[in-house]
Amino acid sequence: MGNFCKKCGRCCKYIPANMEKKILYRDGIKPLEDDFALLLNPADLTNIDKNYQEMVLACFADAQFYTCTYLSSNNECTNPEKPQICLDFPSAPFAFIPDGCGYEGEVFIKNEAQKQKIRRLKEEI
Repeated sequence: MGNFCKKCGRCCKYIPANMEKKILYRDGIKPLEDDFALLLNPADLTNIDKNYQEMVLACFADAQFYTCTYLSSNNECTNPEKPQICLDFPSAPFAFIPDGCGYEGEVFIKNEAQKQKIRRLKEEI
């Protein structure tokens, strides 16, 4: 699909992860690669969208939020070697997307496609 980013920066300001278990929740349940983990600092939750925070914590009560050190003040990535996980975002049909994110539609389409696969498998069984 295309690049629907609205440059709101929320996906890079509030990255849900569990550093102890080395799991990244933002793009579904994925291992948190060491090179990506090094780019993260604890997030300032003063301005976090409460709906987004509640949505993440309802699924993963142990999630903590982190901010990428390469996010500029105009919400653009300044990392010349952007990690693959960022380039592929959102790659999972069940990615956490803040309200108003340009990728909401893409994640919805991926989610529906996944549901159709599950329905077909159930019918076969």
